[in-house]
Amino acid sequence: MNTSHLEQISFGIIGFGRFAKKWILPSLEYVSQAQLVAICSRNSFKPELPDTIKIFSDYESMLNDSKITAIYVASPNGLHFEHVSKALKKKKHVLCEKPMAITPNECITLIELAKKNKCIFHVGHVLRFSNAIEKVKKMIEQGMIGSPRYAHSYFSYI
Repeated sequence: MNTSHLEQISFGIIGFGRFAKKWILPSLEYVSQAQLVAICSRNSFKPELPDTIKIFSDYESMLNDSKITAIYVASPNGLHFEHVSKALKKKKHVLCEKPMAITPNECITLIELAKKNKCIFHVGHVLRFSNAIEKVKKMIEQGMIGSPRYAHSYFSYI
């Protein structure tokens, strides 16, 4: 896929814990249009990162940085609503780890904030774009299996 026409995305990470360090940071090597410019972590450690990456202990200060165009939220689940809503209000695009929020009303609020501020807001859920899920959706849409009334599934990383 030719992605040379896409603009550079400068993003910050809120919640620089084990998941962000183990999975997100290494995956950046494969996305030429994404540049990590800041991290915010409540931990006082200084990870081994290039000097070009700003380290914040206060996420609101990070959100005020005009160089940052997108935020990756990997904070504890109970903080997702607070972090995402404030990022969207600052007109930052957001990729949030699941769950996007705790209550349905919080989820609706986040969706409305993204629309109001013309921001891209996405929940990082691996199954959202799964080939198996897409196939089942097509089968339902084409009437191949009738009208589902109940579904049970099992998913595992083996």
